Amino acid sequence: MISYFVVTKPLQYFNATNISFNVEGKKILLIVDSFFDASTFFDNLLQLNYWNEILFLSDYKSAYKYLSKKIVKADNLYIDSDYGFKKGIRLYSIKTKHIYVYEEGIGSYRNDLRSSQNGSRIVDFFLKIIGVKEHFGGSRFVRGIYVYDHAKFNNLVPDFKKKLYHFPYTFHDNFSLLRNHLHFQIDYIKEVISKLPKDKIICVYLTSWKYNSGIESFINENKNKNEFWLLKPHPHLKSIDIPSQYFDYVMKANIFVEFFFSEIIREGIVFRVYHENSSALQYFPEINEVLLP
Repeated sequence: MISYFVVTKPLQYFNATNISFNVEGKKILLIVDSFFDASTFFDNLLQLNYWNEILFLSDYKSAYKYLSKKIVKADNLYIDSDYGFKKGIRLYSIKTKHIYVYEEGIGSYRNDLRSSQNGSRIVDFFLKIIGVKEHFGGSRFVRGIYVYDHAKFNNLVPDFKKKLYHFPYTFHDNFSLLRNHLHFQIDYIKEVISKLPKDKIICVYLTSWKYNSGIESFINENKNKNEFWLLKPHPHLKSIDIPSQYFDYVMKANIFVEFFFSEIIREGIVFRVYHENSSALQYFPEINEVLLP
């Protein structure tokens, strides 16, 4: 039996690896080139000696083409999402019935994925035919979903019919287990923290898939205050035009920002986060946050 894990951003690696600790047999990791500097992330993981095999795929299409050829009925497949018409077609070609979705952010707790898009009725019709639901983990192709907060999921997705799985470790317990996996990121994060001034208020802006110029008004309104502004682009932003006059420091986009939060909290540094409904904040309710319009 082989277990395959598909990963398209740092948070997914963190969660997929959490599951892998309790999986027996051969483990193969597929890194999809869909986030900033993914090849460097891949190169660093190659040095781990943890996975039986690590592959770097150019896109989703290539990843699922590989899986459709390699996976047999006894194998397991762990993916970030089972939503969408294209995803349904791709999953249809996978031979195993042991397919599982794992949490990859706040989207995993939504129950309006189809209706919120106000899309074509024809597309909706075909989505229903192939068994795609309004939520992750509910399609005909998968057995269920791994999430950290079962109570929250049951409350927000009360009509869930598949199985709800527990991660072996809590989100925060997984940090200590993954420190050696992502040591290259922690070294960088410590370097960033060392550059933060002790006498200023630290303000962190997390972009979504697009840079929101509205953040600039927040900076201008407080330009006379003693603030240090740090920009953390979304990992899927492979390039971004940054107005450097607004920010004192720009972090690498492929950095696992949850690790950054964990380390900066550990250092006792007071900071504020500006964001547009970022998944990262759901794991740190104690963080002082400002939701951007």
